[in-house]
Amino acid sequence: IKELRGKLEKKSYEQAKLYYKMEQYNSAVIAFQNTLDKFPDTDYREELMYLKVKAGYLLADNSVPKKKEERFTNVIESYRIFANYFSESKYLKSATKYFEDSEKQLNKLTENKQ
Repeated sequence: IKELRGKLEKKSYEQAKLYYKMEQYNSAVIAFQNTLDKFPDTDYREELMYLKVKAGYLLADNSVPKKKEERFTNVIESYRIFANYFSESKYLKSATKYFEDSEKQLNKLTENKQ
């Protein structure tokens, strides 16, 4: 059973990465989260959480203005969860850049509303 579960885990991980590679960022974010939900103890957890931040950022950055605020907010939330779990991650520096840029973009959007 453990071996079969491992195969399902790897398949889910690979499918999520495939969405990311195909630049289907909305689907990738959902697939990364589904994999994390189904396999919370996965060995791929750190990479999945990082890729969720990155895909979320790319999705938000390429979104129509109407959806950007919500999507950048989601990136910030995903980053905080990632940084909380993996404060010593090799991906932290890169994820922090996405977080900081998301905050800047969100500030610009809120300033433009006023």
